Amino acid sequence: MGDISELELCCQQLATNKVSERKKQIEILQELLGSSHLTQQLDMNSSSSAESRVFTWDCVFRSVAGLVVKEAELMEQAENKGGKLPTSTSLNLRERKKRDCMRLLKSVIRLANKRALHLSTSALMWHIVDMLENDFTHQIFGTDYGSVLMKEVLPNRKLCCDVTSKIWNRLLHVYVLELQECEDGKRRVDRVSVTSLLYTIIGKATEHCSVHQEIIPGLSHPLKNLRQEQNQVVVEHLVCTANILCRALAADCRHMICKMGEAVFNNMLHYFTVQTTPFLKGELVEFFHIQMAAHHPCGTKSGEPGAHAHNADTWGSHLRRLYESLDNELYKYTQPSSDIGKLDERLVHLCAGVWRHVLTAFPSTIDVTQCEPSSTLMASGRHKKRRRVETGWDSMRERLASLGASERAVPWLRLLHAILARHPADLPAAELPPLLDALQQALTACKGPSVSSWLFQCLAAVAGAQVSLRLQLSAKQEATLALAWRQVWFVTLRSVAAIHRGEGLDLLSTLMRHALVTPDHKLFQWLKVMKASNVLIDTVLYDLYGVLADSPTGVTRALTSTALAPWFISASTTSRAGLLCDKCRGDVARLAGGAPGPLRGAARRVAAALRGDSDEPAGAADDAATARSCWPTPRRALCLARASGLAQAATLNARRPAPTRRRPQTSCRGVSADDVPRIRGAPVRRRGARRRCAVRQTSASSVGEVRKKLERQPEERGRWLSAG
Repeated sequence: MGDISELELCCQQLATNKVSERKKQIEILQELLGSSHLTQQLDMNSSSSAESRVFTWDCVFRSVAGLVVKEAELMEQAENKGGKLPTSTSLNLRERKKRDCMRLLKSVIRLANKRALHLSTSALMWHIVDMLENDFTHQIFGTDYGSVLMKEVLPNRKLCCDVTSKIWNRLLHVYVLELQECEDGKRRVDRVSVTSLLYTIIGKATEHCSVHQEIIPGLSHPLKNLRQEQNQVVVEHLVCTANILCRALAADCRHMICKMGEAVFNNMLHYFTVQTTPFLKGELVEFFHIQMAAHHPCGTKSGEPGAHAHNADTWGSHLRRLYESLDNELYKYTQPSSDIGKLDERLVHLCAGVWRHVLTAFPSTIDVTQCEPSSTLMASGRHKKRRRVETGWDSMRERLASLGASERAVPWLRLLHAILARHPADLPAAELPPLLDALQQALTACKGPSVSSWLFQCLAAVAGAQVSLRLQLSAKQEATLALAWRQVWFVTLRSVAAIHRGEGLDLLSTLMRHALVTPDHKLFQWLKVMKASNVLIDTVLYDLYGVLADSPTGVTRALTSTALAPWFISASTTSRAGLLCDKCRGDVARLAGGAPGPLRGAARRVAAALRGDSDEPAGAADDAATARSCWPTPRRALCLARASGLAQAATLNARRPAPTRRRPQTSCRGVSADDVPRIRGAPVRRRGARRRCAVRQTSASSVGEVRKKLERQPEERGRWLSAG
């Protein structure tokens, strides 16, 4: 306890009025805090289980904070005592005192919270806020307390959680006010450190409390002068701070956010058009996204319920300028020297939102006013310049047609996909046939996988747009579109079979789902040899079955045809398999209950055949032996042959792995070997054991003979089936 007693006595002597004594006690305290034994004893005393009367880290902090306050008061008294200017000696003495006090304070805070949070959060933060809110102490110690916040307070997550909402808002008010005074020239501070502190504090404050809306007007002032800022780091900090603040207050202060955005929009657009860092450009894109969401929530257009603007004319002018800047930005990515892979997805979505509003309000061209500050124009005596920029769907279609199937068309394809995927009804009915024709020609000539992928996605989005515009299409337009979609179908089949693109499979499923194309036998031939992902194949299978089952005669083909019904079940191996099996069984049960006589009997036999496949595990196609067991057994294959009357049932992969030892071919319970073509391994009695049989592939004519034979002999038919 001797060390603690000495430390307590030293802390008491820090409040003395003698300058030399205070200086001596500062040196002693620095030496005592360097002892690991003493710091461990203070940690134990500051724990929650310690007694309340022991000397803790809070006691040390209060003594050191009182020392800093006392030194600040003495400095202020010395400055206000006479009208003489301070000499260099007095300035050096004051600087040395300030340095010693702040070094001691930082050391206490760092050692106290090094192993655990031992200092009282409220005492620490209120001391910092009080020192920063005082003009004199802020001027003397502001940089040091900012360093304490950045290094000791804000990185400590537990400490930030204990800070109250009142303290967060007062800190924000202090630094926003300091930034305003710096803009007005009243205070000279390091703008990089101030903006960095403001950015960090507002990020932490929005996580732990509700920020007051009075911060928005205070932040608007430095953002209005953003164009005059020479340091790009300061610009990045201010833009990031504005984004965080707007996202936090968007739900409660929509009008204030719209007003601030319209006031600083030109400055933001200026930095977007000039050469900036990728990080700053991304933050500017985020700022424009927030403004679009505040002015047009959920894509509402100007004049519709939900849209809002502080000044509609000003916001419309900003939109036109933003359209021109985004158009130039996309044009940069169409150059041969540009890297298309660096095109940000957020930028594409921003372009889609702006394009949608501009295309609706200005279907042909827009007049864009030159983006210059009004003060510059008034000083030079010049008038605002205007430029005419082409807009409209025809302009976009012409660009796609001119670029063709080259990689330079990818930015415009991504833009078209973003517009139609989010707002398919915005495409005019008159623009649908020429746009589909341009995309179909590009797909026919396309050979690159990156371009074909976006062409597939654009065509799927156009298909969705046609579904929403069906009531507005004439018979002639529908005939033209059907012919174009048929051509797209064949080109997509050929392309997907060659390069196995998942987007192509999605396009095939979309066309079948929207009944834009009727699938034919070529799709079945392609699916049998396709080696793409099981998930993609099952998606096509599910949509294909839906197309067949929804047509008047297709349900008969889908359920009773031996070439489809079991094949749908066995070919599906992923999570879609369960849905497909349920759909097949539901349709079969419906037919078996209410269909006409011949079809009802056929459906019942198909249901009996499908029941055997329901217990097979999903994903069985991954293993070759398990995959073979998923196919129908010989008896199920014969039931399917009876149900449909097609001789191809026997060839429906009803095969079993051949046994290691071959057995001689024998007759099967009254049916001669000539009547049953080439049955291998028929069950015979040998040493009390039954051998399983497997049916080889048979010809169509042989199965017909077997069926006629069994119809003439009912008794033998039952024995033969039971043997299977």
